[in-house]
Amino acid sequence: MIRGFYTAAAGMFAGQRRQEILTNNLTNAETPGYKADEAVLRAFPDMLMERIRDGEKSGIGMMQNGVYTHEVVPQFTTGALQETGNAYDFAIAKDPVGPNGERAVLFFTVEDNQGNRYYTRNGRFKTNLDGQLTTSDGFLVLDEQGNPIPVNGRSLEYTPDGRLILHDVLDPAITDEVRLGIVAFGVGAGNLGGNAPLPNVNLLIKGERGYFAPAQGGNVQPVSLYAPPLVGWTYEVKQGAVESSNVDLTKTMTEMMEALRYYEANQRSLMTADRTLDRAVNEIGRVNLTMRMSKR
Repeated sequence: MIRGFYTAAAGMFAGQRRQEILTNNLTNAETPGYKADEAVLRAFPDMLMERIRDGEKSGIGMMQNGVYTHEVVPQFTTGALQETGNAYDFAIAKDPVGPNGERAVLFFTVEDNQGNRYYTRNGRFKTNLDGQLTTSDGFLVLDEQGNPIPVNGRSLEYTPDGRLILHDVLDPAITDEVRLGIVAFGVGAGNLGGNAPLPNVNLLIKGERGYFAPAQGGNVQPVSLYAPPLVGWTYEVKQGAVESSNVDLTKTMTEMMEALRYYEANQRSLMTADRTLDRAVNEIGRVNLTMRMSKR
């Protein structure tokens, strides 16, 4: 009976955690480049029950011990494009596909004021007081060499080969040229095609506001979009647009209702076990005492 408490309670915790994940997805449905999370539930190991006091070793049967949230996995499907017309906005419209069907996921490289490097799909950029290209949260957007991009009021032009041309406002013929720091992580196996090593995208951990960073203790070195083995892979980065989140509102609302029903079912199971245990403690003993008194 006590085990029933633990099994039902584990189910309630798992249902609550799943509801929290779905709520966070729903909250970020309008965040550009946000990748929806999905909870992976796993069962605790089953136990084989055996008799131990009647001289036999015949099995009683299997006992389940409930479930738990094993991990939270981001879904890296590409979101819909939202045209903005803003030259400071960039969208990864199509992730790279290799000649043999290999796939990778692209990210913009950014850096916070502590020098920590992160990766994001949110291409809604702006400039700070120093004229540098930044994210909406103030993180520096880095170029291919890992340096900040000094816009300084110049107009931006993005070319299909990844070059970012900065035109002087007074004389557009005067230009500087950099490449956006776009890097790739592999989908599935960490080694694509046998000779195309790419770090697995699942080595990234999603933090606050949808920024990704390598897992703690992991030495992850992403591959530049402009270097082998990605040379010749087809992809698309578009200026004047942002990638919408890949949160499916209808699906998320349906799953939230399922999570609520799941939580309520485990809650009712817990309450039933509580009432049964209450009767076992208070009523069975009282019945036995009444029978003994009647025999006297």
